[in-house]
Amino acid sequence: MTTNITNANNKKPNTLSTSNDFVRKYLIAAQNASAGSKIFPATILAAAALESGNGRSALALKYNNFFGIKADVTWKGKKTVFETKEQDRSGKVFTVKAAFRWYDTAEESFRNYVHFVTGNRYINAGILTAASPAEQFASLHKAGYATDINYVIKLNEKLKSFGDSIPPITKV
Repeated sequence: MTTNITNANNKKPNTLSTSNDFVRKYLIAAQNASAGSKIFPATILAAAALESGNGRSALALKYNNFFGIKADVTWKGKKTVFETKEQDRSGKVFTVKAAFRWYDTAEESFRNYVHFVTGNRYINAGILTAASPAEQFASLHKAGYATDINYVIKLNEKLKSFGDSIPPITKV
């Protein structure tokens, strides 16, 4: 679920400043969530910022779900239902109602994201052996994390929008 935020003039806000604000607010949560996981903090931040509109989506603000992770039948926690846009392989966009995971804190969302993307389907797609966030983005796509056919491009653009607001990219 990717949310596009617009200002009162119906123009996109300065992406760099909102991305930098997002990084300043959530860098420690991403670093803590990534500790010992082989997931780059930059991967976590880019996915969270993209999926949540830099933390401003209703799903992030009200339910602390920064990654658009749905609540399938295996999810035992709280849920909320939202309309979301999906995309088929041809690029056709359609809207569905879906249950999403509801977290008590942003930090819980970040930790759960790392747990989610270190599951077998993501391991089989190479997320843990990836040498960079860009390779991890490709692994997410290969494993079917998002239906957006431009998801990898958007994640790479989001990462670039952070500029030098994140420390050098290393796994922790």
